[in-house]
Amino acid sequence: MEKIQEVIDILNKLQDEGYIKVLNWETRELILRPRTTEHIVDPLESWIDEYRNKFKGKKPGAMGDRSACITKFKELFFRRPDLTKEKILLATDKYIQAESSNRYKYLMQADYFISKSVNNTKEGRVSKLEAYCDELDDSIETNVKFDYDI
Repeated sequence: MEKIQEVIDILNKLQDEGYIKVLNWETRELILRPRTTEHIVDPLESWIDEYRNKFKGKKPGAMGDRSACITKFKELFFRRPDLTKEKILLATDKYIQAESSNRYKYLMQADYFISKSVNNTKEGRVSKLEAYCDELDDSIETNVKFDYDI
């Protein structure tokens, strides 16, 4: 009971300081106020450049558009929450290595590798990255979650 009171005190303090608004204590429903959302860091932002840099120097334009990569990764993680940073980077390395035998002639742009529209529909997306991730051994050590960090 002591721990519950600690949590309640913390939530009350955060609400008093304008970071959150508790809507319902019983269902634990709350909303983040703008003051809080300004400080939220998307973990994807912290490593998107590491992903894109794997394509750097292989072929002109291969790094793709940064914001398109972010948008497409968010869509991919919504569909496939089992994917992790480590698995994605390893699959990307394998793809780039496979394309090196052709001197990167057919290397896809980083954002198209994540997903590419077929027949100009969002539902008709194909993901070569997802296929490479599926081919990897599932025993890869993964500790990164794609939740938001404050």
